[in-house]
Amino acid sequence: MMAFDKVEELQAVVLAAGASSPLEELISTPKSLLSVGRYPLIYYPLKWLQNNGFRRVLLVVSESTHQEISVAVSATSEIDIEIDYVTVPDDDDFGTADSIRTLHNKQKLHSDLLIIPCDIICDLNLQDVANVFRIHDASLAAVYHKTMSNENVIPGTKTKKQHDREIIGLEPVSNRLILSTSEADIDEYLEIRRYLLTRYPRISLRASLEDCHIYLLKKWVLDYLLADPNIGTVRSELIPKLIKKQHQSRSIDFELSNGRFAPSEQGHHADTDHLNRIAAEDNLDVLAREMSFFTDHNGDMEDPYFGNSIRCFAYVAPDESTCLRVKSVASFCEVNRQASKILQQLHPAKPGETKQTLSQIYTSANVHGKALVGQDSLIGEMTKIGEKVSVKRSVIGRNCTIGERSKITMSVIMDDVVIGEGCHIQGSIICSQAHIKLNAELKDCLVGQGYEVSEGSKFANDTLTDEDRLIEI
Repeated sequence: MMAFDKVEELQAVVLAAGASSPLEELISTPKSLLSVGRYPLIYYPLKWLQNNGFRRVLLVVSESTHQEISVAVSATSEIDIEIDYVTVPDDDDFGTADSIRTLHNKQKLHSDLLIIPCDIICDLNLQDVANVFRIHDASLAAVYHKTMSNENVIPGTKTKKQHDREIIGLEPVSNRLILSTSEADIDEYLEIRRYLLTRYPRISLRASLEDCHIYLLKKWVLDYLLADPNIGTVRSELIPKLIKKQHQSRSIDFELSNGRFAPSEQGHHADTDHLNRIAAEDNLDVLAREMSFFTDHNGDMEDPYFGNSIRCFAYVAPDESTCLRVKSVASFCEVNRQASKILQQLHPAKPGETKQTLSQIYTSANVHGKALVGQDSLIGEMTKIGEKVSVKRSVIGRNCTIGERSKITMSVIMDDVVIGEGCHIQGSIICSQAHIKLNAELKDCLVGQGYEVSEGSKFANDTLTDEDRLIEI
């Protein structure tokens, strides 16, 4: 596979600072170090970049977690990629766009960017995404994947469902990203401006796709960030602005002269002028496109891309691919349920070798001969599994003790957990150092770090912590 950064075509940036953990009310572990399968979460984006040929990565971390993350990554022998740690302040107001500016101030950036979050677990071939970016000479290429199914019960106290779906509009042939809005921002109807319907008589509206927060960005976008310090975040502020402003870029005078913009829309143009100057294309590139027969659309005599110098496109990942973000309790449970399959995908066979089969049970684990461990479960180092224990579709961490006749199904058991004899645990997350005593039954529960569940107790759809706080699901 091609090494992207061999010619510095793309610089990979992993954002691991300031990311709030879906389990922050239960456990003090930083989000990037939450265990998924047998590795910390940060392992997965780094391994994915390595598999796609990257040899260097800029890893943005907070000052308070730098040492902890560095130690965890160094302890993972499978990561063979040069990591340049860049620290940013522990400040809730310090957004992802501020992190990108910090990289510039430290003279780390010199080419187009690939920005990914620390919580992505993905098996996409990045060549396919990069090809969309290259073919259209795009300013932005964003990755979307079908929304995770909510068929499985989410553990913990039930809360009201939030309307947080994203609705995007795509040009059906090229997948140009025409519009993007949140379901929460729509009152009753989705408004689409008249000039967009004139340009794009066919728009595919999608509400079943999720933004993976994987972005390929042109180097000039950094110049725009530097020029506008009011932009605080990449996803919530920069990306929507690029998508909106692309339709006004380089074609302002032409559109005004033809009267296509209503007076209320013309006020936006002055705000676009500065962005146009930053995003201006090379004259030879423009001339080459004008002299070619290429067009990205049909039905009119307009220039390719309607003369826009800013162009945003979407890469829609195949349904069969894995592209999950660990941003909620539900997604944390789901990636752990799929951990065995995901790890096989991230460890492909080398040329001339048959497909590798990763051991589901660490050699240092002590599993009783009469215990039943399903093929879709993982058992960590130094863990003891007692007689007649049943483990199905679950992940059990390091140094745990599971008592005789206990049953664990579709659950995540973190490190240093003690589970007594005869316990039944289904669809639950048990955080590190918790103690589940004899014959306890837990169904769809969240158990906080160090919490002790009393003998014979029964809980369902509960959040059990030593603090009177509930986790937001």
